[in-house]
Amino acid sequence: MTWEHKAISIISKVHNNIRVNASFDERKKAVQKAYPWGCRSGWPYKAWLKAQRRYLARYAPKNEIAKKLPPTPLEQMIAKAKAQTPGEQQ
Repeated sequence: MTWEHKAISIISKVHNNIRVNASFDERKKAVQKAYPWGCRSGWPYKAWLKAQRRYLARYAPKNEIAKKLPPTPLEQMIAKAKAQTPGEQQ
């Protein structure tokens, strides 16, 4: 099982323990509090952040996604590359 699969499994358990109509902020706090691997660095933490972001994106208000879930460095690089590509229509 990969770090990401473990993170997804833990987040799904958190999801099952949260009330159905919980707000985005309540969900975010619950997921952040459930982080299981001590030090917040390295591959386990990156996998956790990826799984957390994917889960929270489903519940974020549409107008607040950019504010509460800023783009990852990879998403920033892709957007920058698309903006700099001459002659392509988006």
